[in-house]
Amino acid sequence: MTQLSRRETLIGLGVASLASPAWAKGEIYWPVGPGWDTTTPEVAGFVPEKLASALAKVITEQKSKSAVVLRGGRIVAEAYAPGWTASTPRIMASATKSWVSILVGMAIDDGFIKGVEQSAADFVPGWKGTSKAAI
Repeated sequence: MTQLSRRETLIGLGVASLASPAWAKGEIYWPVGPGWDTTTPEVAGFVPEKLASALAKVITEQKSKSAVVLRGGRIVAEAYAPGWTASTPRIMASATKSWVSILVGMAIDDGFIKGVEQSAADFVPGWKGTSKAAI
């Protein structure tokens, strides 16, 4: 398992940024390098009090250790459980599946993958002719 920083994790509420209207219009900023641009909840179209309340629930009720909200590729808000910071490493475990599914969908849209029925063995030659070819 890989340990990633908060900026690399981008799970939980951050996935919502992919559904933003800006993404569909191709207006997404994508960071280059270690820093990410930020914006305010108001500019991003959120009601600040409601966003703060949702983040508090994610940390307290859902027992998340960190949450990042993105809109248009920019950080709108972030929250951390006691003892956690933006640079605390996290073990991703099964959360990685969500990101892999997003990337596979993007690869299908871009024509790099024919569809979800295409064998992973087409991309991992060592899997051809093995039981893994069914993946």
